[in-house]
Amino acid sequence: MSKQSRNFHEAAKAVDYATTLYRQQVEKIETGFRQYVEADHPPAERVRGHYPKIEVKATNTRPPPTTKAFGFLSHEGSAVYEATFTAPNEMTDYFTSQLDMILKAHGDAIEIKVGLSDVPIPLAYTQGYAKLPQDKKITAEKEEDIGYYFDRPDPREIPVPAVKDKNADNQRFPLTWYSAPRIDKSLQRISYYTGTDPRFFQDFILFTNYPTYMDLFAEHAGKLFDEAAQGKNADAAVAFVSPGNQVEFNPNMLRADVGFTGYKTTKLPREPQMPAYHIVRPDGRGVSIVNIGVGPSNAANITDHLAVLRPEAWMMVGHCAGLESTQRLGHFVVPNGYVLEDGLMEKKIAPGYDVTDVAEIQKALMDSIKDVSGSAPESYKSMARTGVVVTTANRNWEDPETEAERTALRDRFARSNAIGLDMESGTIAANGFWHRVPHGAILCVSDRPLHGEIKMSGGALDGFYRQRVKDHFQIAMAAVEKLRQLPEEILHTRKLRSTGAFVPFQ
Repeated sequence: MSKQSRNFHEAAKAVDYATTLYRQQVEKIETGFRQYVEADHPPAERVRGHYPKIEVKATNTRPPPTTKAFGFLSHEGSAVYEATFTAPNEMTDYFTSQLDMILKAHGDAIEIKVGLSDVPIPLAYTQGYAKLPQDKKITAEKEEDIGYYFDRPDPREIPVPAVKDKNADNQRFPLTWYSAPRIDKSLQRISYYTGTDPRFFQDFILFTNYPTYMDLFAEHAGKLFDEAAQGKNADAAVAFVSPGNQVEFNPNMLRADVGFTGYKTTKLPREPQMPAYHIVRPDGRGVSIVNIGVGPSNAANITDHLAVLRPEAWMMVGHCAGLESTQRLGHFVVPNGYVLEDGLMEKKIAPGYDVTDVAEIQKALMDSIKDVSGSAPESYKSMARTGVVVTTANRNWEDPETEAERTALRDRFARSNAIGLDMESGTIAANGFWHRVPHGAILCVSDRPLHGEIKMSGGALDGFYRQRVKDHFQIAMAAVEKLRQLPEEILHTRKLRSTGAFVPFQ
């Protein structure tokens, strides 16, 4: 590490120092860029800042007895775990809490060192452009020459730490799942796709592809505001955030209690590709919802980026085709496994591996179906099924060209014991497994193409929406309330993706 490195035995002080170093390096880049734009001649040398690096040095450690899947060092003996650090607004609490757990698990057997890494900070991941004076515009010539004087993002950045042999001594291991450049890239993509600052995202994230659910989400926030006015659940919603970082503060809470500042509110010229809304709690354990649109591509894209925020759980709240003759429109499906035919995630997941949702999320959803419906067990079980869901990239899957293809289609569903088919939930579950994020889904049967009931607008479909969509949304929100009561280690189960080189951070 550099001569600026320091040793710490307290997580908060270590992260505070990393934050200081980060801001100094970013200021160096932003100042150099401003001078580059304003000057008549180019800089005498390349302007470069570096990401801070946090090292956890272990001496004679061994894994403690624990049922947790994170928060300790798995290597026996001496080793160094390291991570580059960025984005204090989004990552400070995460780094501090994870380092605290490691300190508690190993005590004096470890030491935290913070200094500068040799990884440069790209200009694009700073606020250099945004901080230019209003009357200053960069010329086309200088724009083209930027790469000579400032660092650009490195396309070779890998998303997941490489596996190493954990039996050899004095090795270096990844401390976190993502490098600082990978985090910065994802934070920018989150803002671009959702229209909201990443700092507003809460611990529980819902995905949908129907605007109706976004409207219900906004109504739910209003009800929580009203409850606060009556002295109930005051912390359940301190703010409601919509695209463009439009923040509506709960009038019954002081703004100082919200815990975020410095965001930029803008009026977006058009709706973002995947708009997000947030019901913000002061502890960050509120709910966010993202309209991901239709298809596995968007689902994979946004979950790849949201994973760097390390949410407590994410769930798909969507519709599916019912494949069973006993299902009816408006019945619910809680997947307990997936057949991946999305063209994306089956390339990441080992062949033959069955992706399954986290059992605690399945249970919370099934219990919430009973709570919201108010039905007797035999009644609510008839309207809610667990089973395998096929996730496909082909929207017209139900229209094979020949009778042989139709027979093969039905046979494939029968052999997989599939009861539903959609275009997103399996992708979201598989990416949750890949990124070690607890995942689940609740789907509502909106059509049964194999039985002659197709999706259509108007008529019976309007009646279906009126009767069932509100219940569907309320079930998802009720499940979040149940999950919020669970200890962190229960959701972040050891059944989620693991590798030979254990990554200590959750």
